[in-house]
Amino acid sequence: MIDLTNKKNYYNIYPKKKKNGKIRWIYAPLEPLKSEQFILKNKLEDKYNPSDCVFGFIEGRSPIDAAKLHVNKDWVISFDIDNFFPSITKEMVLSLGVSEYESEIATLDGKLVQGSPCSPVISNLVFANMDRYLDFYAYLFNYSYSRYADDITFSSNGKNPYKGISRAVNLAVNKLGMKINKSKTKIMYKNREQRVLGITVNTKPSINSKIRKILRAKIHQGAINESDIGYISYINSISCEQAKKLIGGQLYLKEN
Repeated sequence: MIDLTNKKNYYNIYPKKKKNGKIRWIYAPLEPLKSEQFILKNKLEDKYNPSDCVFGFIEGRSPIDAAKLHVNKDWVISFDIDNFFPSITKEMVLSLGVSEYESEIATLDGKLVQGSPCSPVISNLVFANMDRYLDFYAYLFNYSYSRYADDITFSSNGKNPYKGISRAVNLAVNKLGMKINKSKTKIMYKNREQRVLGITVNTKPSINSKIRKILRAKIHQGAINESDIGYISYINSISCEQAKKLIGGQLYLKEN
């Protein structure tokens, strides 16, 4: 066991800018706390049996797998759980059957932090009952349901049942003491672009045309960097056809 009297001393705390320009604080654990968190992570993963509808933080499952559930549907509805990791409290962690010491290992100021290796599996365990409830709800009405971390998605064909789904989702999330970020709720119909986890799903999994256009211009100018190469590899994992059209020939890295 380690002395957790001054827990903040075991973290490298730094801001990370999100796509919307807002700041997310990252809490990167330092040794020996990091090793203790990995031990807890492995222990909890051994007891977690993920539902088929859960795709985040699970080996062998990816955003692409989640997106494929929602391909070629009349409507897609997505919700975002607000303040995801920090909304999970020490009391919720204790409810998973861990010890007082383990709950202290996993939390800071009584909350789960983003950056800890044990936070992902803890979040999945906390949401396990909600996932089963929403997955069964989707089964009853022939909807497709997926959750990837804080992203909840439903889809199907026929009439859009937003009110009923919204009521069920808010009820399930509020029961955990959390809430949906209403500004991020999206209702997407097939006559416009439908995106799940950044992947377009109207007819088949693909990457937004605007993003491909930007990358194509950078390739033409010989100005792509290592990050762009990684994103092109990601596109290839979603659609080999799009990646081949995008590359069109040899890639050149811009000299620094």
